[in-house]
Amino acid sequence: MRKKKGTRKKATATNIPLDAIPERSHARRVHTDDFKITAAKRVIEGGESREHVAAELGLAPSLISGWVKKIRAGEPVSKRGGTKPAAPPPAKLDGWNLDLSSVRRALNEAIKARDERLEIAAAIVELDGPAEAGANLAKHIRDLKRQPPPQ
Repeated sequence: MRKKKGTRKKATATNIPLDAIPERSHARRVHTDDFKITAAKRVIEGGESREHVAAELGLAPSLISGWVKKIRAGEPVSKRGGTKPAAPPPAKLDGWNLDLSSVRRALNEAIKARDERLEIAAAIVELDGPAEAGANLAKHIRDLKRQPPPQ
């Protein structure tokens, strides 16, 4: 038998004090494959319950269950199908901490600045040089922009 429209109970406030409700973190945590495998093996090989492992690690039991299921099926525990190794420590060079992303960013900025200077040089040669020779030289300068920087 179907219920009549509008007979559904509306949600009401409870008498739970607000300070008794735990704060929820909005930051998403990312776990390495090693962490996932170690946690799942505690259930598989160590005989611990998924609830106990999850409570100890501050995770949902369903998350542990998913990792256990994937390991038992021989599947990778990463969502993207690959493995996610632990991040290597930043390289040190004569007391400098080098982060690869910042090095790449600096190199890209240097290449962009080089290309801008080459374009300015090509424009100057085109405008100030002899007509045909200036155009050929400007073309040659612009071709340098398309080549990788010298090593």
